[in-house]
Amino acid sequence: MLAFLNTKTGRGIVLALGLLGVMALGYWAVIALIILVAAACMLEALSFQAMRIVSNRTYVALFVHMWIVWMGAYSAARILSDHSIWTIMVIVATVYVENASAQIFGKRFGRTKLFPRYSPNKTVAGAIWGWAFGLVAGVATLGLAWQFGGLGNQIMANWKQWLVILIITPPFAEIGDWLESRLKRLSGVKDSGEFVAASPSRVIRIIGLSAVFGRQGGALDKTDSLWFVMSAAYVILLTSWQIGLALALGVVAAIVYIRTTMTVHHR
Repeated sequence: MLAFLNTKTGRGIVLALGLLGVMALGYWAVIALIILVAAACMLEALSFQAMRIVSNRTYVALFVHMWIVWMGAYSAARILSDHSIWTIMVIVATVYVENASAQIFGKRFGRTKLFPRYSPNKTVAGAIWGWAFGLVAGVATLGLAWQFGGLGNQIMANWKQWLVILIITPPFAEIGDWLESRLKRLSGVKDSGEFVAASPSRVIRIIGLSAVFGRQGGALDKTDSLWFVMSAAYVILLTSWQIGLALALGVVAAIVYIRTTMTVHHR
């Protein structure tokens, strides 16, 4: 058990449990968490350029990724304000269970690469297992929100939106992770937080939350999927389940396009 917790997957699970624990402290604790983690992600993305490892062709990718972080943080704050902490917890649980399951079962059963060029460790089998376990985790957490969070009426009123959110969260998490992996590989970076963690400035290390994310690869590595999913979930909750279905179809099309157009690329 201790050996597993010392792996990257195990540390990720511990981190997710820690995030859920902070959320239990209340509204302002979650707002502070969103601001701190988003700032750490922005700092890591900017560190790529500060270290002069970003070429002209990656500026657009860098801008897009920072926009996703900003939109994800804004969406999380709005979801928290318009709905409840339990709503955030449902999304967080679904994303991190999907990530952990995809890593565990992908290593065990994975043969076919999902995104071979920019995410060579991701497999089709891992994505399928991650989707299944992420969906179960989301349904279970939604049930807890119904039972203990007093969200029964809200869930019933928006059950179609929630159904779509739970179904599309795992593939959205995969796309969010792929985007960050692409930015890192284009920039020649292995771990998003390596430059922040190695900075001689204590202020930079503190803002970058190196003490929290240092052994996880960085704040971006551990939250890229979450920001992407938060943005999609907010749009669905704000509009309708039909919009969510359209987003889902867009994600399926994106995955198919990436799979069919990318070739294995070794650096």
